[in-house]
Amino acid sequence: MVLSRETIYKITQNVAWSQTESSQEKPEKIAGSSQIWASFHTRGNRTLDADRESPMIHSKQGFTLYELLITLALVTILAGAAVPAFGIYLAKSRQTVEINALFHAVHRARKASIMRRKVVSICPTPDGLQCGVMTDWSTGWLLFENTDADSPPQVDDGEPILARHPVDAAVGIVANRRGFTLRATVKRATNGTLVVCDRTGRAAPRALVISYTGRPRMARERPDGTPYVCPHYVHQ
Repeated sequence: MVLSRETIYKITQNVAWSQTESSQEKPEKIAGSSQIWASFHTRGNRTLDADRESPMIHSKQGFTLYELLITLALVTILAGAAVPAFGIYLAKSRQTVEINALFHAVHRARKASIMRRKVVSICPTPDGLQCGVMTDWSTGWLLFENTDADSPPQVDDGEPILARHPVDAAVGIVANRRGFTLRATVKRATNGTLVVCDRTGRAAPRALVISYTGRPRMARERPDGTPYVCPHYVHQ
């Protein structure tokens, strides 16, 4: 089959025309897809901005009445459980302070009597100047050099006071002696017991027991195993 020149020319023109149309359609398609993507992106941004401004998504911070009532109830329960425990802890702490003060005073008196070869006494005092004539040590006590070794001990003129100690008002101290005298190693000391009580009754009584050699020790029970008891007037 032999094609004429006119036929070959027409075929060439048709192919060129089809290529021209296809090259013109592609940019339009690409431009159209770009416009669709830009429109979608713009609408997406508007949606995000609207979500940010929406009060339903970002609500105001705060507590509801129900939450506040629950919180107050929990605080009340915890406070009710903590206050009694703290009261017991405070009572025991005060009691320990007074026992330690007496413990160190006896040790100091014993050491001073040995080092100075003097008689040293501890006695209750109502005013911080003179020994009291009672077995209630709740107002305080004195540690002094008992030159004339009187018994029960009394502070006389010229006898130096080595220490004064006022007792906490919430603590009561009772003893079976009006005073304790510690001498040099030749003679024995005054033995006895001081019971330290909590006036509120939150802490069990504890005692400081002084031996004939002047050595103090702490105890919670008597030798027969019964607990120490505070007199009724101590709790008043």
